[in-house]
Amino acid sequence: MLKNYIRIAIRNLWAHRTFTLINVAGLATGIATSLLILEYVSFERSYDTFHQDAADIYRIRYNQLNGEGELAAKATTVASVGPGLQQAFPEVASIVRFHRSRALLSYETPQLVRRFREDNVLAADPSFLTFFSFPLLKGNAATALRNPTSIVITQTLARKYFGHEEPVGKTLKMTGGYGDWTGGSYRDVSYYTVTGVLADSPANSHLTVNAIVSFTLFSRGEAELSNWGDSFYTYVRLRPGASAGALDDKLPGYIRQTQGEASQDGLQLQPLSRIHLDPPLLGEPGTNGSRLMVGILLVVALFTSLIAWINYVNLATARATERAKEVGVRKVTGASGADLLRQFLLEAFLLNALSMALAVGLVSLVQPTFNELVGQPLSLQILTDQVWLLVCAGFFAGGVLLSSLYPIFVNITVQPAAVLRGQWKAAGRGLSLRKGLVVFQFTLSMLLIAGALGMYRQLTFMQRYDVGIRLDQRLVINGPATTDSTYQTKLNQIRARLLNTPGVQQVTASNLIPGKPITGLSRAGLVRRLNQREEESAGRYYFSAVDYSFPQTFGARLAAGRWFSPAFGADAAGGQSVVINETAARMLGYARPAQAIGQRINYRMQQTPTIVGVLRDYHQLSLRKALDPIIFELGDAPDAYLTVSLRPDQLPQTMATIRQIWQKTFPDSPFSSFFLDEFFNRQYQLDWTFAHLAGLFAGLAIVVASLGLFGLAYQTTVQRNKEIGVRKVLGASVTSIVALLSKDFLKLVVIAIVIASPLAWYALDRWLQNFAYKTDIEWWVFGLAGLLAVGIALLTVSVQSVKAALMNPVKSLRSE
Repeated sequence: MLKNYIRIAIRNLWAHRTFTLINVAGLATGIATSLLILEYVSFERSYDTFHQDAADIYRIRYNQLNGEGELAAKATTVASVGPGLQQAFPEVASIVRFHRSRALLSYETPQLVRRFREDNVLAADPSFLTFFSFPLLKGNAATALRNPTSIVITQTLARKYFGHEEPVGKTLKMTGGYGDWTGGSYRDVSYYTVTGVLADSPANSHLTVNAIVSFTLFSRGEAELSNWGDSFYTYVRLRPGASAGALDDKLPGYIRQTQGEASQDGLQLQPLSRIHLDPPLLGEPGTNGSRLMVGILLVVALFTSLIAWINYVNLATARATERAKEVGVRKVTGASGADLLRQFLLEAFLLNALSMALAVGLVSLVQPTFNELVGQPLSLQILTDQVWLLVCAGFFAGGVLLSSLYPIFVNITVQPAAVLRGQWKAAGRGLSLRKGLVVFQFTLSMLLIAGALGMYRQLTFMQRYDVGIRLDQRLVINGPATTDSTYQTKLNQIRARLLNTPGVQQVTASNLIPGKPITGLSRAGLVRRLNQREEESAGRYYFSAVDYSFPQTFGARLAAGRWFSPAFGADAAGGQSVVINETAARMLGYARPAQAIGQRINYRMQQTPTIVGVLRDYHQLSLRKALDPIIFELGDAPDAYLTVSLRPDQLPQTMATIRQIWQKTFPDSPFSSFFLDEFFNRQYQLDWTFAHLAGLFAGLAIVVASLGLFGLAYQTTVQRNKEIGVRKVLGASVTSIVALLSKDFLKLVVIAIVIASPLAWYALDRWLQNFAYKTDIEWWVFGLAGLLAVGIALLTVSVQSVKAALMNPVKSLRSE
């Protein structure tokens, strides 16, 4: 019996090849879109789940409150937090802490010297490798960091420094980064023996590791670590069965007990598996994802699949007339309702299965391009994961049922006697449903198109927005890996040499560049006007060490007063002068920038410097964030970054000259640079990925919807062939016939636009709340989206309408 059902199903699908092709193309596109989205969502939700007992691991989030109750949430804490929690709460089974830095590593032999600057060099508790489950390819996780002079490096670093040699046992020299307290005095250079090789950090890890050393070499104990401030990432593993919520509730009491009743600080447990998709904290070790983006993409996947299934429903109900005779004959010959149900379900299953197979092929074909778009190594591995396989299977089964139930109902309710007498009319059956589904399809498509256009508009607005300084043609050179007593002399030398280079305009050294999250957070009350009581102050301030040429190099402008100058001895005399930005001036209570000039403020370390200038506000970070209050102090040879303002002409030659000058001045520090505008715009990388995905899937959704509209237009012209023939014989023009066949569909699309526009406006308005600076939602965004939808619908319907209008009427009327 099953073979008979399959034979009939295949015969029906083949007999109506046009509809089969449209359905398969629409379903395959919809399913492929959903699979791509599920790949991305699965990857984003998989972050850090590869660690053993990941559900019991939490990061300690450090919350600081100012006088106005504003929260500054940090990913780092002071060193004493971890051991303190382990001692105070039996629920804490183990802890691990680490500090993150960059260092110059080198492997030196008589024959060669390999020297590179490395980011993500960690100094950690020796238990790091047993606490986390980063795969260790060589060495013993329990002992690899026990020796103070041990270092564990990744597979990539092992190849970079040692090639095909055995890395374990080799010695690496570290300059900068983490020094050595051996012998009671600090040394900036230390030597480490490689005791382990890690696999490269998985792509779905929120933490990237290049090398790990132990705290014990450069620290003289917990007392020394306490001098490092709140710069330690701290993680705890709870005992099985322990409640994270219950422990969270105890932490405020612990803070009051250890820091006093007046403390405004707070600690909070952050689940390891949520770190990547949670809003980023200050000091995040990597780039966070977006839980909102993941949720929206899941909705898009559902929308696209619904549009594809709606195509099937519409086309199946539109063909009810053709299949009525088949159903009537089969009922007369003894077929029961259950037999018909199985037959139609089998057809739906075969059609969806064929579409699924084609969708998998499409995904495999576009996978490299899609991976390049999202910047992640995605694959169809979700089809091998048990949980996601069940999700996909449920998705497939739901699609089969949803897309076939109503067509089955329409067809199996056929009265055979009425059909055989020619009295059963199906032209109007399901018409209202079909119209409603077309409206629903294009409403969803319109939502996606308008949403994508709105996102592009906001991101373009941010990239074109005047952030208050110049970002273009600014080359930033990472400072030397280590500095000594000769650094100031070398800095002066390289500045003079660079300024004598024809392609260089200005040079500045600073500990801060635009696009870099600001460190040096001042707690409330530490910065205030002179003679102002601490309880009267509010807010937090950030500090930046700069030199004399900072505003000229970055194109920053003064709102009042002056910048630092060698002509004023007080500027260089140990912090007697400061420059603040406009936001800091307002927070200090000055209504106009000029009012702040000459005023003294209480400053950190009991200093009371004079404000000599107010710099116009510029956006240190992306437009998602409000302006920060910044206090600029003249740095003692800031060594973090050297920024060079370039002339646009002869850029390659200028870059080559700058590299030569750097290597001559700092021969032991590799040249490492980047362009400031590219660095600043990386803050929008996730948003651009989201917008590109939204645009891609909006385009696919409208393609799927258009396929369905094409099928309906085809069915309509077939049903109205004789009417079209009569109209042509009576003198109707091709234009009038095309308009007649198109207007009904265009009415439905216009209704969809009217419904979708306010919904799209609401969704965009909610999304824009994530930005401190945002563009207006203009009416033309919805007008353009609607115009695109109408244009695509008109083009789709016109293909069939023109074909029908040009047909010879004799062919459709000769049977009359």
